[in-house]
Formats: sequence, C-alpha cells, structure tokens
Amino acid sequence: MMHLLDIISITRNDYDGICNTIRSSVGLRDVQGVRHIVIDGTETDCVQEVLKSFCYENGICFFGAPPSGIAPAFNFGLRETRGEWIWFLNGRDEVHPGLDPGNLIYILQQTRADVIIFEMEFMQSGKQYRHPPLRDLWPPVYNWIPHPATIIRRKVFEKYGLFDESYRIAMDGEFWFRALGNDVVVDMVSIPVVLYDESGISSSNQRSMAVEVTRILRRYLPAMVRMWLSSGQKIFNALRHFRKLSKTVPK
Repeated sequence: MMHLLDIISITRNDYDGICNTIRSSVGLRDVQGVRHIVIDGTETDCVQEVLKSFCYENGICFFGAPPSGIAPAFNFGLRETRGEWIWFLNGRDEVHPGLDPGNLIYILQQTRADVIIFEMEFMQSGKQYRHPPLRDLWPPVYNWIPHPATIIRRKVFEKYGLFDESYRIAMDGEFWFRALGNDVVVDMVSIPVVLYDESGISSSNQRSMAVEVTRILRRYLPAMVRMWLSSGQKIFNALRHFRKLSKTVPK
C-alpha cells in the first residue's frame, strides 16, 4: 500500500536523541498515510529501549542495520519505504513545533513538484536558515540545500539512483547535482519544517565536509560549464528575439 509520506530517521547509540525525533513527529503520524521509519545502527541494546518506549504508538517502523555509515543507512531506509514522498529527518533533529501538519499534507498533495525545499531553524542558536536569493540558487556550489528541510518524491530516487556511498558526509550534495541538474521540478517554500541539531557530524566536521564538497564540484565542473555556456547563449537568443520583435510590431 502506498503511503503519502515516509519520514526516515537514522541513529546510532543515541537513545535520547532519537526519542526526541520520534516524539516530534506525532502530529504528522496522526495523519493517515504518514509513517516514521527508524534505522538504528546501534551496537548496544539502545534499539530495544526505543522499541519499549514507542511500542504502543502508531506509524513507527523500526529496522536494525549494520553500522556502516550515513549514506548506507539512508539507502537502507529508501529500500524499505513505500511513501510517495520521502523526508530524511536525522536522529536529534525534530519536526518544527510551529509546523501545521495539515498545511504540510496539503502542500504534498497539491504540488506538481518533485522536490520541495523548505527552511529550517537551528536548534541550539535559534537562527533561521533561509533560502538564498534567486541569483545564487543554481548550481548549489556552496551546498546550500538543507536535506533535513527537503522532501523528495520517491520516483526521483528511482530515476536517478540512491545516495553515493563513497561520500561519508556530503552524499546529499552529490545527489542534488546528479538529480536536480536534470528535469526535476522544484518548489521552494519559506516555512521552517525542522529544528536542526547543530552538533551533528556535518556541522562539527567542517574539514571533511569541505574535502567532499570540493570533490563534488570537480566531478560536476564540466556540467556546470556547459550550463553557463547554455545560459549565455539564451541571453543572446533573447536579445535577437526581442530586437526582431521590436522592428515588426507597429508603434
């Protein structure tokens, strides 16, 4: 049976963090067709404690997975999902308390987009993560697209593949270049949907993140150059078009 939304949370040895994440999704799980999938790579009895804590709640599915990294855990969750939409909400991140579940469900049901990029709020500092101005959106050379605030149709992964497991941290950045650089329709909604935990690996390990983003940029540099050349050609085509039009339309 197809669900509307599957929330995928990965965790490892963090009972308190994943419990907070699961509790934050209760308003969404009260909606029919929403599931919360938890992928636990814990090597202790933490997963059993989590199961005991939430065994009577609806809409939660638990899976144990070997502790092999973030991208493999993401892909494990993708293989278990049946939702039309996928939301990666990592352990310790939380659904934003100001999010109206009904509004989110309405957006998912009505949009024709394949990817929806929302905004987020930093948990510890309280700062708002806002979308960049239009001129800086693409290509995402500064890795600005926040995966915890981005909801993706499952068919995008079916068409363009899963996360590249050779990346330890920036696998989402590589996926954006691979998928969104094609015929993927994107909506941007300036509503915060997540409280983002600033102590996570991508925030605390900036050097490794920089190394991987550099690798992504080098990999997709030819595609970006082709895009810039194509954009320049469009400008010249537009100039010719409107110059010609201005001479044919009566004053």
